[in-house]
Amino acid sequence: MVRKGILALEYYTPETSKWRQAHMQARFVILNVLREAGGIVEIKEGPYVVIDSSKIETIGRKAIGQFLTKIMVYKATANVDEANKFYNYYCTVSEEYLNLRKVVIEKKTPRKVFVQSHTFLDNGTVKLQTFEPTPKGLINSFITRFGPVH
Repeated sequence: MVRKGILALEYYTPETSKWRQAHMQARFVILNVLREAGGIVEIKEGPYVVIDSSKIETIGRKAIGQFLTKIMVYKATANVDEANKFYNYYCTVSEEYLNLRKVVIEKKTPRKVFVQSHTFLDNGTVKLQTFEPTPKGLINSFITRFGPVH
């Protein structure tokens, strides 16, 4: 989740200071909650994420628990203003994160496509035919399975 919090920066638009996907924003918030807790998450040059897994059950669990408790109290008391201030504090993208965002965008790889392979009989022997995990591979898989469309 911490790694995804950094990768979520791809879905942040600096020009408008808006997040394009709520679940990516939430991952970023979790990253910040754990960083603020101290000693669990460290972001190093590269960027590389270093996580001290021995502190997840103790410091990490407590930090996330306190965060969720505050959010739930704000919700239960309908304190929208304080809830927004509280949440926005954790989803604010600092200059450090904007620099990380550039690296995330540079290192972005194309989205993987799940393409089902096919089994078939060839002179009594079962063979496996695979396709590249790209949109083209997906189309070739369908054509192989169902034949060309007329």
